[in-house]
Amino acid sequence: MAGRRILNEQDARRCLNAVASSGQTLARWARAHGVDGRCLNLWRLNLKRQAGQRQAGAGLVELAHA
Repeated sequence: MAGRRILNEQDARRCLNAVASSGQTLARWARAHGVDGRCLNLWRLNLKRQAGQRQAGAGLVELAHA
């Protein structure tokens, strides 16, 4: 049984925060709460990638040749 899918970013963040505070692995937490662990893990990876892209973009500087 795969469990319920994650509905949106807010749902994913709520679940990921619960995983972090539980001290359990993502897979164990997902099974215990009837959540699709594969779907939650994909959200985790996408949110992590998104955060990395925002940080990388924050330091861009335009260079002009004089």
